[in-house]
Amino acid sequence: MDDGKDAPSRMIHQSEVLTYVGRPGDAVDLAGAAQIAARSAGLPALEAGCHMVEAHGHAARSDARSCGGSLNAAEGAFDRDSPVRPTWLAYRDSAYMSAEAGQCFRDLGENDRAAVLARTGHMNITEETAVLLREENARRLAEVPDLVGVSCIARGADSVFAQAVLEAGGRLEVVLPSRNYREAKVKPDHAPVFDELVARAAEVRVMDFEEAGREAYEAANEVLLGSADRLVAVWDGEGGEAGGTGSVVKWARERGIAVDVVGPAGAARA
Repeated sequence: MDDGKDAPSRMIHQSEVLTYVGRPGDAVDLAGAAQIAARSAGLPALEAGCHMVEAHGHAARSDARSCGGSLNAAEGAFDRDSPVRPTWLAYRDSAYMSAEAGQCFRDLGENDRAAVLARTGHMNITEETAVLLREENARRLAEVPDLVGVSCIARGADSVFAQAVLEAGGRLEVVLPSRNYREAKVKPDHAPVFDELVARAAEVRVMDFEEAGREAYEAANEVLLGSADRLVAVWDGEGGEAGGTGSVVKWARERGIAVDVVGPAGAARA
């Protein structure tokens, strides 16, 4: 890093130390200066980190309102970030942001504000892509505190995510589009995985539709988005039918829900 980019990183570290040693007011002041330096360096991800340590300082002072403002500012800066960033900033991804926010909520005593991640994605992924997604999910979810994952557990990306939530020790919440969903839509080769996920889910919600269809899928997606802090989408950017991955991403963005579009190198549809 050059001096212009190293300065805000040093201030972030110093701010974290100040919060740790019981000087949250000083930590907030230093984080504010770090934001200006990060903005001047043109690094939104680093600026997001500055807002996040500021949020920690406010949380340490039990200032929920100011903490929320800093978290929103961190989210806004993160959303401006480029997908191509310096290697030394790569760790500041969505999982890192969720983990840091979760720590703020814990410090404020708001344990019910667990990080809730919803997943949407293509069903027709290759076996090689499923392996890539398992690795990506494990990395993203490992550091998320009090993890709650919401999924419709369809074949493909949804089920891979649901399995990763359970492997990470999180709480899995399942949303099924209709009462006949398993009978009508779950193929025999996917049924064992589907049944295991239903059995291990902390909660299973079934939409009030007898038959699986477009309206049922849209209702399920409404519930999925209504409970989520962030949507993780395995999406190739192509449009699709109503209730599909593309439309879920569109709905989430229209509602101001943070969206992470995931596409590991080498990912492909079957």
